[in-house]
Amino acid sequence: MKTKPYLLLIALGLLSCQLSPYFVRDYAVGIPSKATVGSVLIGWEYGYEDINGLTRDGLRIELVYTGNTASVVHVAYREYAVLTQGRFARPPFYLNLQYDLSLSKILRFKEVKIQVDSVDREYLYYRILEEPASVPSYSQQEKLVDNDQFGSNRETRLFNPPKHVTLTFRNGANREGFLFGYDSFNYAFKDSLPQLKVMLISRREVNDINYHND
Repeated sequence: MKTKPYLLLIALGLLSCQLSPYFVRDYAVGIPSKATVGSVLIGWEYGYEDINGLTRDGLRIELVYTGNTASVVHVAYREYAVLTQGRFARPPFYLNLQYDLSLSKILRFKEVKIQVDSVDREYLYYRILEEPASVPSYSQQEKLVDNDQFGSNRETRLFNPPKHVTLTFRNGANREGFLFGYDSFNYAFKDSLPQLKVMLISRREVNDINYHND
């Protein structure tokens, strides 16, 4: 029996509409950092993406250092509604915040907690003590990797559920399995065999990633 063209188009449309949650973290907890005026102290993004990896209905949030006056530190809260990657559904929402360091070295906004170590004319030196409660941690995601180095740097992305992929290495070898996420240096990858654990694979070793539509 022949498949009717319009049924095929409907099926393809439904497949392309399949969404999975994603999360991007642009910071590291507990790591000493420094920021100039206009720099993002902490930023994260979450929402949904389709099978092609395009963001749908996402939200990006940032706390930006905007300077200091005497002992008062100025921070701007920025919120973006992300339509697709690099495109925003509306102008960002801004909220200006002030923190008096003579009263406390802690900057707190909702669940976020930032400790200011020092500040001078050029930099604000700080470290993030607590991240948003809504942020998924690797321990919450099936204890992905028994390695404290994974996810400890600024660029971290999580996939839940993990994505079915085939990695193509620089030596030409292919490896099929599941991608749980990545940071600046490594992919968190698990082979298809159930007895194997999630492992770290250096991003330098991988030449290409093929995402399976399943």
